[in-house]
Amino acid sequence: MTETACSGALCAEINTISTAVNAIRLTKLCNLSSCILFVYDFVSSMDREYRLMWTPGLSVGKALFFLIRYYTLVTIVLITLGMFHPNPSHEVGGYWARFHWVSGAILSTLTEASLQIRMYAIYNRSKWILSILVISLAMTISAMAIIARIILQEQKAFFLSLGDSIDMHICDVSNLPSLFRFWWTPALVNETLLVLLAVIRGIQNFKEYGSRNAMRSFVMSLVKDSLLYFIAVFAFYLVAQLFWLLKDKLYLEIPVGYSIAMQGIMSQRLLLNVRERFSSPTAATLVGSLSTGQEESIARSIPLRPMSPYHLQSRKRDYENEF
Repeated sequence: MTETACSGALCAEINTISTAVNAIRLTKLCNLSSCILFVYDFVSSMDREYRLMWTPGLSVGKALFFLIRYYTLVTIVLITLGMFHPNPSHEVGGYWARFHWVSGAILSTLTEASLQIRMYAIYNRSKWILSILVISLAMTISAMAIIARIILQEQKAFFLSLGDSIDMHICDVSNLPSLFRFWWTPALVNETLLVLLAVIRGIQNFKEYGSRNAMRSFVMSLVKDSLLYFIAVFAFYLVAQLFWLLKDKLYLEIPVGYSIAMQGIMSQRLLLNVRERFSSPTAATLVGSLSTGQEESIARSIPLRPMSPYHLQSRKRDYENEF
């Protein structure tokens, strides 16, 4: 009986160590691969950044772009370096966990704000849409801030190491409130609202101008980009949410790196695409199409809310100052 009990205890200990080793390896690989993914996109988009963003003047869109781009880079590099630190102390583990929650809240706020600006452009700077977007963003930020605050007050974090002679450690968190599993829920709800608004705007364009004309409009290019962003980022948010609901806490960091990388990459591309369209030679016509829903050749045959050249140039400057 005693021998059997000892064998059972030993097996349980071996299983615990095996689970920890698998979690550490997966976390390291996922963090490293997400860092490589973001750095690759960062380098490959430097030419567009220089051409479109490093121009005279500062706008809300530019400020968001630089904040998202460089804060995400710093965050994801630090997270990756922390995972490969040779001998982190328990004190570092506490700071490490707080850095995760605070950085996650900041980056989510910045990326959600970039989506709000894009939706504002899709609806031609509509005041009632602006009200919906402001309320939605405020509720999302408030919910994530409340969850983060509760977590930071109750959690205890430390680095779990399998020995000083091997580089196998992971940030283990105890006393986590059950509310932490719903960290991604506010972002998922907000993303769903934004994609519904984009789809509604796309359907309106189809009904008003026909499928052929609507697909050529500037509004539809914004709608398509928004749908692509939703598919990519929502998928990672959903996977992260399911991971946190179903998996052991040792696996919590696995989806974080990819979520941070993808929301940073897609937000940058959205802002670059908007800026590129407004900076093109036909930008004045495109701005006009935000009001008419049509490109120049179509707008001539469907005279909806015609604009003078001066008015178009004035609108172009207004949009450039915002986006």
